[in-house]
Amino acid sequence: MPALEVVPDTTVVVEPPPKMHDLQPVIDQWVATQKGLAGVMVYDLQNQKCIGRHNADTSFFSASIYKLFVAYEGYLAIQNGGIEGEHTSHSGHTREECLDAMIRSSESLCAQTILSRLGKDVVSDKLLKYGMTHTSLNALTTSAQDVMLFLKHVFETEELSDVNKQKLLDSMKDQPLRYRSGLPRGFANATVYNKVGWNENKEWHDAAIVTLENGESYVVVVLTQGVGGRRVIELGRRMSQELLS
Repeated sequence: MPALEVVPDTTVVVEPPPKMHDLQPVIDQWVATQKGLAGVMVYDLQNQKCIGRHNADTSFFSASIYKLFVAYEGYLAIQNGGIEGEHTSHSGHTREECLDAMIRSSESLCAQTILSRLGKDVVSDKLLKYGMTHTSLNALTTSAQDVMLFLKHVFETEELSDVNKQKLLDSMKDQPLRYRSGLPRGFANATVYNKVGWNENKEWHDAAIVTLENGESYVVVVLTQGVGGRRVIELGRRMSQELLS
């Protein structure tokens, strides 16, 4: 009896693309209830697409959001040997401790000291390479679009080592509650890596990489003037509900 011919299974299993959400109606409805000014940008990191925006190119006073840019470039400089992480920065802080503190507890002197050491022009040139054309470290201004581009770079980067990238993300995730009162509360059941920035009652900004329980990840940036933190929480909740529907 002749042997049976074994035919290999060549069936190609095609994974369905990630579900595409549209947050534009959510953002439009939220904006319609505001008296102040807001810039909003939401980017789907799996589908590589903006899924909602409002005044995304409008420039705002950055407040402490700029510390994200300084921290990232600081870790990169230590990694590449440009600065020594164990060198004392000020008040007993090492430079690497300052990179954590400027995010985790928003220590301004740490950010200013490290930025001075890195060189404002050098960091500015790097931000331009990321496509951030509405950001100025001299005027301390930025836009929702630019902050999105930066956080997208952080999420996707291979230039920063896994160890240093995790240090930065840990600083963004584990902060005192006063810095977690915006988007982290809105996305209550998600992992939120964020940085807030505020200027008394004028500006209230929140910028985050959000990973939902289903594994989907998004960049969410909300820059506001005369709006307040409670409204940012509300927007986060509306977005979360839509993304999980």
